[in-house]
Amino acid sequence: AAETEYVHRPENGLRGDELWKVTGNGKWIVNVDCAGFVRNCLKHVTKNPFVMALSDRDFMRAKDFYQFFETIPFTIMDRQEMPAGARLMKWRIVHDLRMVIPGDVIVYRPRGNAAGGAAFTTNDRKDLKHLLHAVKTAQVFRQLRDAGSLVTCNVAKLDKVKNWVALVKDKLHAIGITTVKDVYRNLGTINSKLELFGYSVLKADTLRLMKECCETTAQNTGHIVFASGRAIHQGNNEYRIRVVHSTKHGKLDENGQVTTGVQEYYRRFTVKEDGTWTRPMKIAHNPLLTASFSNVRESVGALVSDDDNEDEDDNPNDDMEEDEDDAMNSDEPEPVKEEDEEESGGDELAGQSQVDVIAARMCF
Repeated sequence: AAETEYVHRPENGLRGDELWKVTGNGKWIVNVDCAGFVRNCLKHVTKNPFVMALSDRDFMRAKDFYQFFETIPFTIMDRQEMPAGARLMKWRIVHDLRMVIPGDVIVYRPRGNAAGGAAFTTNDRKDLKHLLHAVKTAQVFRQLRDAGSLVTCNVAKLDKVKNWVALVKDKLHAIGITTVKDVYRNLGTINSKLELFGYSVLKADTLRLMKECCETTAQNTGHIVFASGRAIHQGNNEYRIRVVHSTKHGKLDENGQVTTGVQEYYRRFTVKEDGTWTRPMKIAHNPLLTASFSNVRESVGALVSDDDNEDEDDNPNDDMEEDEDDAMNSDEPEPVKEEDEEESGGDELAGQSQVDVIAARMCF
């Protein structure tokens, strides 16, 4: 028997309401989000905290698992023995989801240039301070990552990030830029205004990341699941895989109420021509991406679509791990019915971002 709810760990790194406990009578209490479910499963199995890669939290999120999996040097097809003391804990990458078996870990995230390699989220552009913090965190993360090893600290807490945010925020305020809308309207003139007032200008990379953050439609940073079945071909390049994960938009109970927490149903994945995998996703509304801002944004054309997935068995709205503030403000999607045993609402992704999928197998 198990008691389960979908619970985020707070940004400050404390456990908050996250709970993973086995009572004396064998009852499980599992109050976690998707990454919390995987983290606690791995800790329960290995008896050690699982911290292989970090970005903007003190604990691993889905996007951090993704970047860790990208560095695994061994595949399930390799025959050689892995070093006995390998820090990678004897993981093997699964490049082809058609070879996934129960127990494999599948993770996906919207590709972008925020810390961890995922897209910026709508929470990152909620106000000027959040935007600047997300941009500088992304830059410092990239500098550390480019040094050649995985990042194992919470970059967002570094003094160089906080100090830069305060400095740039003051400069922007001095030239009349106090909101995210102000930033977006003035992207092409920020540096000339700074020069006019005697301030140092912003780097081209900083302006590019600010633009990307302003334009994001991603509410989430990624999602992670355990496979509980093999891939089943659905036609063309689409496959569905039964998975176990923690979700906030689950099945309806006998009273018609949405259930949350750890559940089991299917996810659909598509193999692309180059052999990599993706998932279809919806996008969130971004008021900046309107005709009134057409002079400062690139066209996203067909990439920005509000069309639902045509397959009623796999509504693509439940996957991604929401930033806590976004989770409080997002619209409630339609939950899945018990008899459908597929998936239900809740995941909005950046229309301009490619959703990348990767899987790995524990071999210890």
